[in-house]
Amino acid sequence: MDHALDTTVRLLDALNCGALLIDRSGRIDHANKRLCEMMQLSADKIIGRRVIDFYPTDDGKNFITQRMAAFDQAHEGEFFLPRPDGSQLPVIISSRPLGATPPLSDHRLITAIDLA
Repeated sequence: MDHALDTTVRLLDALNCGALLIDRSGRIDHANKRLCEMMQLSADKIIGRRVIDFYPTDDGKNFITQRMAAFDQAHEGEFFLPRPDGSQLPVIISSRPLGATPPLSDHRLITAIDLA
């Protein structure tokens, strides 16, 4: 992993909110402990999967598709994190590209704050 990405991962692990790092294909490269707790899944069940695959409904998939199409644009708004039992945790999602040049620009940082 690139040094700047490695530093970012360490920073994400220090956050109190849920945080993940995704690439342009939507694959999750990192999920911090808090995000795993919020989704009620271990990191090995999250990392390496595509974000869209966690959302079984058309509404969820459409939202993710729209956000991925606007990968280079910052976004903040209400959404939800799906859980294995089918419940949804309401969250405030904030996301933006990690940097202006590769490899940072090929990744998006997403934070999630629990609204429950």
